[in-house]
Amino acid sequence: MARGLALSAMVFRLIQTVVIVASLMSLLTGWLLLTRADVLADAPALALVFFDLHAHGYDLGLVFFGINSLIMGLLVWRSGLFARMFGAGLAMAGLVYLCGSGLRFFAPELASAFAPAYALTILTETAFCLRLLLQRSTDHEDFRLRKNAV
Repeated sequence: MARGLALSAMVFRLIQTVVIVASLMSLLTGWLLLTRADVLADAPALALVFFDLHAHGYDLGLVFFGINSLIMGLLVWRSGLFARMFGAGLAMAGLVYLCGSGLRFFAPELASAFAPAYALTILTETAFCLRLLLQRSTDHEDFRLRKNAV
């Protein structure tokens, strides 16, 4: 089951990357419109449309990242290699990404009020990153025993 979840997490992360990369084309288009504003009279207004399209594309990518974070939270929780608070934190970060993106699409007037919730994602992801960077090398036998238990 863990391998299937890990594969699912990887697929959702890959989809997120593709969606965000595709939305970068809107950002580039807006920039190109502004640099050539002398050709089009309404270039600034059109550029704003493309910038908004990029923002929506980015938030669509965060939907897939939120699902990835939920799955990663479950995997970390069940792994036994880390404190369970890291798994819970990653899962909560996933919920923040899903809620924030949902608000962006379905209730944009509430999105700015929800923005402080992203502090949880920064705190959780930074703590987990530091844990990964600063952990001491694990005993290989202990790791094998834990791996077989999962």
